[in-house]
Amino acid sequence: MSTTNLPVPSTAIQPKVTVITVVLNLVDLIERTLTGVIAQDYPNLEYIVVDGGSTDGTLDVIRRYESRMTRWVSGKDSGPYGAMNKGAALASGEWIIFMNGGDVFTGRDAISRAFALCDPAACDVIYGDGIFCGADYRFVEKAADQLTLHDGNGFSHQSAFVRVSLQREYGFDVTEKIAADYDLFLRLFKAGKVFRHVDVVVSEFFIGGLSSVSPSETIRLRHRVYKKHFPRSDVVLWTRLAALATKVAARSVVPTQLWDRVKRIRNRDKSLSLDRR
Repeated sequence: MSTTNLPVPSTAIQPKVTVITVVLNLVDLIERTLTGVIAQDYPNLEYIVVDGGSTDGTLDVIRRYESRMTRWVSGKDSGPYGAMNKGAALASGEWIIFMNGGDVFTGRDAISRAFALCDPAACDVIYGDGIFCGADYRFVEKAADQLTLHDGNGFSHQSAFVRVSLQREYGFDVTEKIAADYDLFLRLFKAGKVFRHVDVVVSEFFIGGLSSVSPSETIRLRHRVYKKHFPRSDVVLWTRLAALATKVAARSVVPTQLWDRVKRIRNRDKSLSLDRR
């Protein structure tokens, strides 16, 4: 993926970005996350690690790289989203992104590419594409240029940069458990905040990351979050997770051309938006 033709603004006008890594007992995966963040070529970067009190050797790995971090903390918290809120409270940047244990940036210039393709001053959330991974699959999921949130996030939080001021003001609702990221973006969307898509594959992450519940339970919880915010909506919720589950099941047996046609039909039929509520 060549990036030599992309304009990169000078350090003086590049806003400070805070990367937060939340982790608990992931000794086998945390190093790939740490090294991926530390390797970023973005010059105005802050890196904070929030550990939930690991006991499996994760802290030894963190200490190995602590000189390359801005700071790290360890202690019990109210769960992953509570830890993410804790990290946001420590941030001193203008923008924040969460790259949690096991997740990685797609390249050392992932942040630089994202901020080179938009005007940060004109938006509140900058979101890109992501690579979804499982035990035996790996594929790119393209985020929509014209954002609607009735089908799930439409993008992953690992590929989204949010203004720190808004992240603190709205925060993750820890009572939502596995749907707190979707809940946050719905609240920002309802408040009229400006979302901008950049044509960059920002992150690679494992499906199921923070949760081990079944896809059907995840769909149910996201549907409940959506109806909480839009109780009169007649939109049938096509969650992103449902689409991904279908893709995972079908990708190994359906030819690429046929699968692409199915996607086009699905996207054409999914014509309802949040304006119809």
